[in-house]
Amino acid sequence: MNDTPRTPIETLLMAKEIAKDVGLEYVYIGNVKNDNSTYCSRCNELLIKRDYYSSRVLNLDTNKSTCKTCGEIIKGVWK
Repeated sequence: MNDTPRTPIETLLMAKEIAKDVGLEYVYIGNVKNDNSTYCSRCNELLIKRDYYSSRVLNLDTNKSTCKTCGEIIKGVWK
């Protein structure tokens, strides 16, 4: 698809907000410089810091799948 222009970042951000507005908790935009980190849906604590292709677990108890700050269950596979 080299003859098709890239989707503008503004369009991607709008799609992300629409997804969150309809109830999706963890929505990410890939392959762009953007804040794709994971925040707790209850207390907004930064759980997983993402930057391009690297990620770092910060405030997520991966054994219990919970936020270390408030105990909210964070759905996912962490091992």
